[in-house]
Formats: sequence, structure tokens, C-alpha cells
Amino acid sequence: MPILMNPFEWNYSYQNFIQLSQTYKQLRSVSHINKRIFYYFSLATLSGYPLYRQLANSINGEFSTGLTNNINSESYFYDFINNCADPVLTEPLKKAYETAGRLEIGNQFPINSFVLQDSSIFNLQKLKGKSICLIMLEGPKSKISAYKDVIPKFSQDEVEFIIARLPGAWMEGKMDSTILKMPNVTYIELADKSIKSKLLLYRNKIFMLDKWFRIVENNAEDPMTHKYYGRASEFEKSLRKTIEAKRFSKAEKTAMLKTTGWSLGSILFTFLGGLWIYKIRVRRIKMQEVAKRRIKELEIKAIRSQMNPHFIFNALNSIQSLINGNQFKEANIYLAKFAILLRGVLNNSEKSRISLSDELQAVELYCQLEQLRFEFKFGITIDPELNCDLIEIPGMIIQPLAENAVVHGLSGKGNLGNLDIQVKWQNGNLYISVSDNGVGLPTEITDTLSQKGFGLKLVEERINILNLDRKEAKLTIENRINTDGTIATLIIPID
Repeated sequence: MPILMNPFEWNYSYQNFIQLSQTYKQLRSVSHINKRIFYYFSLATLSGYPLYRQLANSINGEFSTGLTNNINSESYFYDFINNCADPVLTEPLKKAYETAGRLEIGNQFPINSFVLQDSSIFNLQKLKGKSICLIMLEGPKSKISAYKDVIPKFSQDEVEFIIARLPGAWMEGKMDSTILKMPNVTYIELADKSIKSKLLLYRNKIFMLDKWFRIVENNAEDPMTHKYYGRASEFEKSLRKTIEAKRFSKAEKTAMLKTTGWSLGSILFTFLGGLWIYKIRVRRIKMQEVAKRRIKELEIKAIRSQMNPHFIFNALNSIQSLINGNQFKEANIYLAKFAILLRGVLNNSEKSRISLSDELQAVELYCQLEQLRFEFKFGITIDPELNCDLIEIPGMIIQPLAENAVVHGLSGKGNLGNLDIQVKWQNGNLYISVSDNGVGLPTEITDTLSQKGFGLKLVEERINILNLDRKEAKLTIENRINTDGTIATLIIPID
């Protein structure tokens, strides 16, 4: 009666009385205590705080063995949380439920190190690669001798036995010294009192950890408890199971292969899709480039179709001048050389580019024809490092420059006229200069190319087309410094 009249429900005597009286009443009703019967027996015989206190203790005790094997306890837990409004009872039970989830078989062991009573740290990571039997000792040290016959059956390389005495554990008796001397046994005394709640320890408890610190057994059979009932072999079976644990289970391997297969399939599909899009884009760009190149070739052909009649008209005009001056012999020579020049021009008319040697040969033949009319002197100087047969340039691009110098600069100089053509190679560019000692350019002319005739306009257009390929072709015409005449400089980048 004094206990029942105690107003403090948290009092240990009060709670212990409820526990013992409930067990006594159940034993009088049935021959043994069954977990399911105990739960419903409490519902039928208790009410108020005693009922919820008893149920909380019962469910909390069941969580120490994990959730996998306690499906009923998990359902009882949710039923309890939904019906009990006292946070003093529900909050500790919720924490115990979360801890039990972390201690499930297959999970990583939640503790990597222990704080010992001498303030040192015992790190479990140093045992990585070895199976571990972690014996959390709550009872007397003397009874640890029950392991004396089991430990020698396992080598040091197979399993490490760690006997951890909990804070406040019974000091009764002495531990068998022969066990401590075994090479695969480590004895430690823990100082952290919160370890009990972290591992749900309410009595002696054994954890079996594989080589990767995964929990194989979270409440292994204790030979110290069952040796007299012929069940000590269960402890050995748990050890064998721990030692033989694989890195991945069949279900994990299947899931991993499935995930890997889907990942590789997705990567392959993405790669093939990207490759297909890339090829389509490259094909489209190539088609655009072919179209641009074709347009450029047509533009060049159109310009050359204009340039050739222009050149022929000037040549015929020169022949007419010779005939009108009764220079019939010179006219015949002019016609013969003009035929040779015209044949070369016609042979190159279908080519967008011709060799530098062919172009210079045509220019030389043209200058020889014009010498019959104007009696000037000319010379062509070529850089010895250049191989004119290997370098290709647009056809009929130098001839208009020579024609411009002869017709507009040297026509009135007679035998005093001089035309100098130089071809050089510098920094990947072909430099062609055409200089004369003629009358020079009038100072009032600002746009040289637009004022110096049809031939130079065509050259300018061809340079613009060349620059469509991101080249830097350039033509400049200016008066010579400190002397008479003009100089035309043509710069053509060579691939």
C-alpha cells in the first residue's frame, strides 16, 4: 500500500512493483510469459499510467533485438505512439525505435571508437579487414569463462574477440586470465555511460561484425547463458556466418548489376544520340561549306569571264595600233605571241587556281607583247626559296597589275620606261610587287582601285572572295617614295 500511494510515478520502487506484480499475475494465469500474451494481458489488467509504463518497458526491451525479427513489436510501437499522449513515455521510445533501426542486420555498426576509463580511445577501424565478435559485458566478469572453449577454435586472422565491460557493470568475481592471454582477445573497460542507450543494452549483448563493419548479428546467442541448455553451438554458428560473410549479398549483387546495366545503357544511349546529332551537324556544316565553295568558284568564274574579254580587247587594240602604224612585222609577231598567251589563258579558264609559274609565264608573255608597242624594259625577280610549281594562286591576278603599270604609267616613257616585278615569301604570305617609273598617281585621287580601270576592280573583287575563307589577302597601290612611278603590292596568304 505505501508503494501504491506514492505520488511520484517515476519512482523506481513504484515502477518495479508494477513490473513484478504484472509478471506474477500472468504466471498465475499461464505457465509461461509469451510476448504477445503479455501485451494483451497488460491491456486487460492495467489502465492509466501503469498500463502505458508497462507497455513502454515491454516494447523498449524488444527493440534491443532489432526490428527485423520484431514485426509485432513495431506494430505495437505505432499503436502505443498513437494512443499515449505522455511525452515522458513516447519520446524515449521514439529514440529507441530510431536506434533499433540503425542496429538492423546489414547496416554499418554505428560506433567507430570507444572511450575507455583511462581516457584513452579504442578505435575499431584498426581491426578493418577482420571479423569482430563484440561482447558487451553487463554481468559478472567471472562468467566470461564460458567463452574459454569457443575462442580457441578460431584463429587470430579469422576473428577478433573484444570483451567490453560496460560502465557500472557488476564487479563480482575475476576474469579467467587464460582468456586475456589469447592472441585474438582484447579486454576494454568503457567510460561512456551513454553507450547503453546507443546500443540498446539492457543485459549482456553480443554483436557480430563482418570485415566491412556491417552487423551480421545484433543479438547473438550468448554461451554464458545457454551453455547448460545445449545451445552453445549457436554462438559458433554465428561466428562462422560472420567469417563467411560476402561483400555483397545476392540481392545486393542483383540490384547493383541492374543499376550498372541501366547506367551503362543510359550512357551508351546518350553517347549514340550525341554521336548521331554530331554527325548530322557535321554533315550539315559540310554541305554548307560545299555550297559556299561552289558559290565562290562560280563568282571567280564570273569574274574571269569578264577579265578574259577585257584582256583580249586590249590585246586586239594593241595589234590594231601596230597595223595602223604600218608595223606589219611587229603585228605578226604580236599575233603569234598573243595566240600562245590566249591558249594558256583558255587552258586555265576552268581552274580556280593555277601554279605561280604559269601565272608568271603569262605575265612575262604579256610584257613581251607590250614591248612591241611601248619599247619599255621589264624584269621579273623571284625569291630563290620559292618553288613556283608548288604554289597555287588565283589565275589572272598579277596580269592586271602589270597591264595597269604599262598602259597608265609607261605608255609615254618609250625606251626609258622600266617595269620591275618581284615575288617574295615572308611569314607564310606571298608578296608580289609591281613597280614602274611612270607618271605616278595624281594626288587628288583618293580611291585608287575605283579610279584605275576595270582590271583592278576585278582584282579587288577576287581579293574579297579570297577573304571569305578568313584569309588576309590585300592589295595596295601608291606612289613610290623619292622617285617617279607607282608600286602595287599584292599579299596572298599561302596554305
